[in-house]
Amino acid sequence: MAKKAKKRPPRKPVRKRSSRVEQQNRLRTIIVWSSISVAVLVVGLLSYGLFGERLIRQYIILPARLRDPVAIVDGEPITAGDLRERIDFLQRFYMMALPEGQTGFVLDMLVQERLLAQELARRGLAVTDEAVQRRVEEDYGYYRDPPTPTPIPTATPTPAATEVITPTPSATAIVTPAEVLTTPTPTLIPAPTSMPLPTSTPVTEEAFRESYAEALSLRGITDEEYRDYTRLQLMYEVLLEEYLEDVPIAMDQVQLRYLQVSTPGEADDLATRLEGGASFEELKAEVEADAETPGYGSELQWYTQDAVERELGADVAAQALGIQSGVFSGQQADGIVYYAVEVVDRQEDRELDEEARRQIASDQLGEWLNSRMETAVEYLDYDSDLIMVGLES
Repeated sequence: MAKKAKKRPPRKPVRKRSSRVEQQNRLRTIIVWSSISVAVLVVGLLSYGLFGERLIRQYIILPARLRDPVAIVDGEPITAGDLRERIDFLQRFYMMALPEGQTGFVLDMLVQERLLAQELARRGLAVTDEAVQRRVEEDYGYYRDPPTPTPIPTATPTPAATEVITPTPSATAIVTPAEVLTTPTPTLIPAPTSMPLPTSTPVTEEAFRESYAEALSLRGITDEEYRDYTRLQLMYEVLLEEYLEDVPIAMDQVQLRYLQVSTPGEADDLATRLEGGASFEELKAEVEADAETPGYGSELQWYTQDAVERELGADVAAQALGIQSGVFSGQQADGIVYYAVEVVDRQEDRELDEEARRQIASDQLGEWLNSRMETAVEYLDYDSDLIMVGLES
């Protein structure tokens, strides 16, 4: 019987040895790709150093901190979220970033609004939807009940050559973003007024709606946001009307005018010249034309004691209210500004005009706000930089 032939196991293929050149090329490739990997890693680490912390603050730390109170107003908290929301609105409305260091001012605005809302609730008052609607319309020059135009007196023609006078519209002050956000506290930030203003051509309701919609779209704000902000501003006016009811119809008043200069010697000299019969108008022109130290001359008008104190200081007010008429020199308490004052008349219980009564009511309301901000508000520490993360634009 024939023997079976033994099968040899298959021989493993013998790998050809790489040449020295191939080994060097392979090593060079490894080095190149390793270098690229290290470079990518370095760039990634640098990118994280530049943006990683910001992303963490914006998406991890900030949401948790927005619930933290930044102020307590008579027991009611204002949160970091409330502050951030208002800053975001103002930046969108004015289409510019909040000026540096003004976060605290916006917080003061929120505090004042909260105080006003609490006082209105205590008095049973509120801003109506109708009042908000009318204010929005008037912001854009639309008046449902147009004011009666003031008649312009017509000059009587004379044989002389006729002079055609072209009326020049008076400039209307527009509140700019910088002015709004740097107004000293506790003055309330005014309602947005960078709007189309009333012109000689009446604005129709359709034109109002179109311009209002365009403005909202341009600024990236909603109708609800704008109305809410308008409502907050109207709270001040509602409370002001309450204060106005308590302002007397008549008060002691003094009629005076003054020249303002920068040195006591100038004030004394002007007072002496006035007392000697010099023309106030000529002296006014003189001090205002002084190139080195220009002064200022006021117009003749009636003042209450509070109004004189506010404009010229308590010392000058006491002197002015203490004489029937005459001339004297004085200075403000800080000693920086000096006056030559001419008192023309003084009357007891003289009737106040509407503007004076409103100014008195506004002063009283401002004093109340100051007092409440000192006694009813607790300001807490907060990270203003964190609140601004993602809002700068």
